[in-house]
Amino acid sequence: MKRSLMKLTGVLITLVFLAGCSKEDEPKSLSQQQLEKLSGTWNLTSANDGTDRNDFVGVVLTIPGTFNNSNPLGPYTYTFTGTFPNPSPWPETGNWSFVEGEEGTTFIRNADDVAVTYVVADHSLQLSFTYDGAGYDGGVFGRGASVDGSWTFEFER
Repeated sequence: MKRSLMKLTGVLITLVFLAGCSKEDEPKSLSQQQLEKLSGTWNLTSANDGTDRNDFVGVVLTIPGTFNNSNPLGPYTYTFTGTFPNPSPWPETGNWSFVEGEEGTTFIRNADDVAVTYVVADHSLQLSFTYDGAGYDGGVFGRGASVDGSWTFEFER
């Protein structure tokens, strides 16, 4: 009887301990860690295509942080607000996905398959890519020069 009671007590303690464990205790995937770093509201501080561009006015990038457990690479969404030149190398909204094996450095814009290299720190984000296309409607400014070339965008929180 005493032995059965000790076994039952041991089983109950184990069950209580296991019930206290959750998926939150499991280590996060690289995709999840990177999405957490990228998510939030980012204010554009500079745009450059070989020259400093001042035709991106009041641009804010928002990346929601909802992780896709069923497909960790994405797609995820982004939204820009503010004024872009016309044409622009960025669509105002869209989806992107991490590049498998490069979750800490690269994502793909799903609309045009442009590979975007990113560097994210606590309060800064740098996005770099090479664009070769007609561009996207920026809205306010008249049709300007080509948007082909290498671009770097700097943001801060």
